[in-house]
Amino acid sequence: MRALRGLLALAITLGAFSAPALGKPAAKPRAPKDVDLASIRIENGRAHAPTTPGGDQVALTIDPYLQRAAMRALEKSRAPSGAVVMSDVRTGRILVWAAIGSEGDLVRRAKYPGASLFKVVTSAALLDGGEVKMGDVVCFQGGESRLREEDLKPGCHAGDTHIRFDKALGKSINAVFGKLALTHLDQEELDGMSRAFGIGLSPPIDVPADSTAVRIPKDKLGLARAAAGFGRSKMSPLAALDVMQTIANRGERIRLHVTGNPDSIPRVSLGKSVDEET
Repeated sequence: MRALRGLLALAITLGAFSAPALGKPAAKPRAPKDVDLASIRIENGRAHAPTTPGGDQVALTIDPYLQRAAMRALEKSRAPSGAVVMSDVRTGRILVWAAIGSEGDLVRRAKYPGASLFKVVTSAALLDGGEVKMGDVVCFQGGESRLREEDLKPGCHAGDTHIRFDKALGKSINAVFGKLALTHLDQEELDGMSRAFGIGLSPPIDVPADSTAVRIPKDKLGLARAAAGFGRSKMSPLAALDVMQTIANRGERIRLHVTGNPDSIPRVSLGKSVDEET
């Protein structure tokens, strides 16, 4: 996690890590009560939303200033639909939960492919095995918009581009991840790292949310494509936040909260998911 943390943690999450290594042990969560987070109201510096069904207003952990800024950015983008979710990585407090468009609350809907976000999982699996380091130089050709067998030839060849692994992650270069996965990983290892990050489950939060899903094939081309983000996967923005927050917390998974008093959100540890040195 140390290697990934500096490069990725601020991409989706918000807040500097300054908490102890371990938080409050996780208690068995109650069944989450649904809240209509498409109907957030901000009054007197606090955010509220109605429960569904029933309509009772509940307090939210959302930061009004950041929520308004996120909504303005989404509306200014003129995108047909979109979502922004942010957390304080120290406690798992949700600071922003914003969505626009006719598709409803996209923050917690696992409707679209995880795509290149899955490269974060692949990176963790590669680094965890110790075979790849952030400063390693990798050569590649092709793979810009798709990944074919000819893009995955082992070794270096005339005309190849050379790039450091950390730069390849920052630029989301498909061929690099496909080649490295074929060299150093198998289906079981990549699937295991996916499960360590909670992929295949619902994000740990106090409202219902869609489960994520990923299918990692055993055949070489299928494995390489999945490692580069071309696999069959579904991930919500909330699930992506959960992954990034785990990286920011040195591999420790922290429960997310969107309901409750924003001034007293406890840090609830779900335990170490990934080795801190990864």
